[in-house]
Amino acid sequence: MVTAAVVSLLFICSWPQRFLFLRQYLPQEISTKWFMSFASLNTATNIQLAKYYNDLAEIEVKQGKLNEALAEFNKAIDVKTTSEVPFYNRGCLYIKLGNFDLAIKDLLKVIKMSPKFAPAYNDLGFIYAHQNQLNQAIALFTKALKIDPKYTAAYYNREMIYNHLKSSAHLR
Repeated sequence: MVTAAVVSLLFICSWPQRFLFLRQYLPQEISTKWFMSFASLNTATNIQLAKYYNDLAEIEVKQGKLNEALAEFNKAIDVKTTSEVPFYNRGCLYIKLGNFDLAIKDLLKVIKMSPKFAPAYNDLGFIYAHQNQLNQAIALFTKALKIDPKYTAAYYNREMIYNHLKSSAHLR
């Protein structure tokens, strides 16, 4: 049963948090209809719906519910596939899950959709570094830095590979 305290708490939370909260008390079909009825008061576009699913997935990632997050990212992609954000986020989740093949696929799609999105190059470089394809990783980190010279993660990652290569050269 949803109490008055629960209802007042719902208005403090963001829409995606409200939706996740209501899922605990209502069947998913009802909570989804409730959520979309309020969400669609302002905009009923696929872009907004994709953003809501993406936001829900990000909350679930923070809560450690990775399988649920993956399902929400998939919904965001199914609703609107012209945004690179859910593909990028799902690619990052695949990295976290250790599924590098699917992560590479999503990150390459992001790069195709938005060639100046530096984090996609950085994360793709991270995967290649993890797979010991160091030259490709360096090239990707460098590409991220050409796009965004202030992107410190790419500097750090590239430097780590250079240090690894220097130390392994000294051991020979």
